[in-house]
Amino acid sequence: MDSIAKSPSTTTPCSGASVVTNDVAKTPGGSASNGGVGASPVLSERITVIITTSPVKSNPCTLMLEEVIKSFEFAGPGLSSSRILITFDGCNVNESEKPSNYRSGRVDPPSAARYIDYKRKIEDLCEATTGVWSRCEALFLDRRYGFGFAVREALKSCETEFVLVVQHDRSFMRYVDIDSVVLAMDEKPQMAFVGFHTSSTINYKERMESKYRVMLPYTEAAGQRFLPMIYWLDSTHLARSDWYRKFVFGRDEKGKRRTGGKFIESDLGQVQLKEFVEGGLDAHARYGTFVFDDEPHQRAVGHINGRTFNKDDESWKQGKHFPRAAVSSKD
Repeated sequence: MDSIAKSPSTTTPCSGASVVTNDVAKTPGGSASNGGVGASPVLSERITVIITTSPVKSNPCTLMLEEVIKSFEFAGPGLSSSRILITFDGCNVNESEKPSNYRSGRVDPPSAARYIDYKRKIEDLCEATTGVWSRCEALFLDRRYGFGFAVREALKSCETEFVLVVQHDRSFMRYVDIDSVVLAMDEKPQMAFVGFHTSSTINYKERMESKYRVMLPYTEAAGQRFLPMIYWLDSTHLARSDWYRKFVFGRDEKGKRRTGGKFIESDLGQVQLKEFVEGGLDAHARYGTFVFDDEPHQRAVGHINGRTFNKDDESWKQGKHFPRAAVSSKD
């Protein structure tokens, strides 16, 4: 990977120059585990991990993001050497005394100041290249883009065939064989997007078939099985980079953008669902979205609630607010 020169950050609150920090060369890891399916290229050469982050109550604490990165150990040995691009969205600062609305990226001045501190801390950790941060780079966006267009901007710094898109509060809870997912997508070109089970998709086949009165067939590849995801969900997913650029961020037959750039599930996902209801699986085919049905009744990805953060709460430091910590306590 070529080195990328650093540029100075701007001084505007909650914004920064569109630069990637940490120009340390990455060393590919060993061959990806494939569960005995067959030889696979080194995953570090095929996947870039994009983590999107934005202001949240827990800033400037870095524990939540660190937990997300640590959870990649559940994704197989290959992913452990993939490049991680932490993409910092900008934000808008309230001029009045209105409280922060983190979801919309509009924050009060104290929250803006904490976000700046958070960005500086993460940048320092990336430059130190130690521990879980050793493969991380920071990309600072110059204004508020929203989740969707933040991914679009990150893709401009990606050259890999696939991207694993992860939000800053979504961590893996259990083992997920991403190696096999890549092999399955190699076998099935129609698979452009593969999501991993969350609370919204467990028992997906039964719930969707009951709700929409349609049979969802399995697609089997690389020794695994997948179900059509009938409408886009923004949670953690593996996708083809070019498909993202050309289809998701492209225009439809009427010349209209498929997404306005905030949460993709809120616009493209709703159009996709409407088309599925009207046209069934034939309508789904052009989207190519699937869910990895490895453990139909278990979440693979959990949500870390950054809104519950309290800097004086020792339970945060002990990881008790992290999904996999809750799972481990039940074992």
